[in-house]
Order: sequence, then C-alpha cells, then structure tokens
Amino acid sequence: QMEEEDPFLPSTRPHVSKQSIYEARIKFFNVIIMGVGFMMVFTAYNTTQNFATDLISQEGFGNLGFYSLAVLYGVVAISVPFAPIIVPKAGERLSMWIGAFCYVVYIISLIHIKPVLVYLASIVIGFGAAILWVAQGAFITECSDESTRGRNSGIFWGLFQLSGILGNLGAFFVLKDSNPKILFICLSVCGFIGVLVLLALRRISKTSDNSGNLNIRLILRSCRDMFKLKNVILLLSIMFFSGLELSFFSGEFPFLVNDTKLLGAVMTAFGAAEVLGGLVFGKVSDLIGKKPVMLLGYIVYSIGLLLSWFLSRNYFEQDSTFVCFVVAACLGLGDSLFNTMIYASLGNLFPNTRDSIGAFTIFQLLQNVGSAAGFFASPYLPVHGKDGTFIFLIILGVVGAVGTEADSTLVGTV
Repeated sequence: QMEEEDPFLPSTRPHVSKQSIYEARIKFFNVIIMGVGFMMVFTAYNTTQNFATDLISQEGFGNLGFYSLAVLYGVVAISVPFAPIIVPKAGERLSMWIGAFCYVVYIISLIHIKPVLVYLASIVIGFGAAILWVAQGAFITECSDESTRGRNSGIFWGLFQLSGILGNLGAFFVLKDSNPKILFICLSVCGFIGVLVLLALRRISKTSDNSGNLNIRLILRSCRDMFKLKNVILLLSIMFFSGLELSFFSGEFPFLVNDTKLLGAVMTAFGAAEVLGGLVFGKVSDLIGKKPVMLLGYIVYSIGLLLSWFLSRNYFEQDSTFVCFVVAACLGLGDSLFNTMIYASLGNLFPNTRDSIGAFTIFQLLQNVGSAAGFFASPYLPVHGKDGTFIFLIILGVVGAVGTEADSTLVGTV
C-alpha cells in the first residue's frame, strides 16, 4: 500500500530523508507566518494610507497627509538601490522585523499629530518599506524550490491581499461610533501584532548566497544596462503610472466620498476588486495573453476616472454612494491588472534572479517616484479638479499605447 504524499513536501520525491521533511515543513511554516504577519501589518498600513489625507485634513492639518505620503514614497525611491546590499548583511528575518516596525512607527505618529514627527516617521517608513520588500522576496525564494514556488507565492499573496478587505471593513465599523484617533490606535495595535507574528519566523539553511558579490556599483550598472533594452524602455511609462494612480485612489478619491463613515465600506470594494484581479486575471493572461488583459485594465480604470469626475461635480445626487462603490471597484481592478502585468512582463524578460536586479530596481524606483510626485502635486493639480480627469485620461491613453506596444514586443521576443 502506497503512503499518502505529505502536503508540505515538493511532489514526487522518491527518497526523502527525515531532515528534508523537517526542513520542508519549516519552510512551509515560514511562508504561512510571513503571509499572516504581512496581512496584519498591511491591514494597518493600507487602511492608514487610504484614510490619512481625508482624516488629517478634517483634524485641521490641511495637506499634511498628502505631503507626508509624498515624503514617504520619495524616501522609498532613494532607498531602493541600497536595500539589496543592506538586507543580505542584516539577514532577511531581521530586515523584515525592522521594516515592519517602521510601518507601525508611522501609524503611531498619526494618533496625536505633530507635523514634524509625522514627517520624521515618513522618512523612517520609507527606509523600512524598501528593506521589507527586498527581504520578503529573498526569504520566500529561500523557502521555495521549483516545485513549491507557485504554491508558496499563491499562499503569501492570497493572505497579503486580504489586508485590503479586512482593514477597510474594520475601519468602517470603528468610524461609525468613534473618532479618527481611536482608528489609528486600533491600526497601530494591529500592525504591532503583525510585527510580533513575524518574530515567529524560523531560521533556515540557505540554498545559495550571492550577497557578497552585490554592491551599489553592480546594481547601478545593472540598472544602466536595462535602459539599453527596448522592452524595458517601453514599460517605463506603465511603471511610473502604476505609482501615480496610487496617489489618486489613496489621496484624492477619499475626498469624493461624502460620508466619511462610509469610506471604509467603499475602500473595502477596492480591496475586494484587487483580490479578484490578482486571483483571476493572472491565470487569464496565461491563457489569452497579456495584451488583452492590459487593455481591459485601461478600459476599467478609465471608467473609474470618468465616474469620479462626475462624482466631483455632483452629477449623482441620489445615487452617489452606489457610484462610489463602482468607482472603487474599477480602480481596484485596474490597479491589480497593471501590477500583475508589470510583474509578469519583467518575470518573462528576466527569469534569472541576478539579471532581474536592475529591472525590478527600476520598477520600484519609478513606481515610488510616481507616487511621490502624485501625492505632492495633488493639492495643486487635483485629478478631479477642473478638466483634471480628462487630462489624466489623455495620459492614460498614451501609457496604454506604449504599454500595449511593450507587451506586443515582449510576446514576440520571449
């Protein structure tokens, strides 16, 4: 009688030692813990980001929310090239603990607002975000092999994406009966629990260690070489736009929801649409290609922008709440499609981890520069301001045309 296959192990290994079984289970345990920890930390942070601009403004601090987020993403952009050097020296687990705690520091700074402290916390979280995500990518790679990489990535991202639903839904119930200060206290506790969860990560034996060969010159040289490739150049506009649109739905869109107490429920629709897009359209793109999926993203996002323009002019007096939910769903689905296709395109172009350093560094750099520019410019050039949405749609059209060309080129060369 054949023994049942252990679900923690890679499939079909004829002779597996007890030590290998133990290591496989530890690695699977780490993936679960990392997913739960990130879910808790980003349940706290993503909700904070969605509410910060609106609630800080209501507290009488004007555009502090926009500017603090602009500083945050600017620091991330500056820190990104250095993170691949810092993380191997500090270790992935320590880097994730420090990075996650930096997120909690930012949320705590919003409980009792002092502008100087908020700006300092923005710098702290900007550095922490850069090392957190580099460490996450390295650690999940170490916890996976060819037969478990898809399973582990799916488990992690499935848990992580739940943060967009849980945080906003929790905020909806908290704000019904409480003030913003109580919300940020609850989110700080949630984020700190996530940090504590990450402390449970177990040490594993490394399958490879190339950290000694990494230095800032190598990373910069890799980035420079990327600009010689047509496929990467064509993707640059989409990378920048993916950050720019973050500043819209996290910074400006919350002001279009008339009832702040409903904002949590509306942003829950955004989170649910992101989960749907991540689960469904990644597989769909494998069946029909990335080009149709990317075009769908542009269409859906355009609909969301147009509806937001009508919302800003009170075209929907009686049905404005319903339209807010539709807009949030369109923006969430569009955002998910953009990011899924960018990762898929870069992954196909650069399957080798070492070769991908420059490409993903450029992606993180441009995405965060786009977010920083969007948050900084929003108070002066709002997307939903006079004719703003239509200007944004023109930009979206150009990005769409370039992105489609990039996808066509990539399909033909990979």
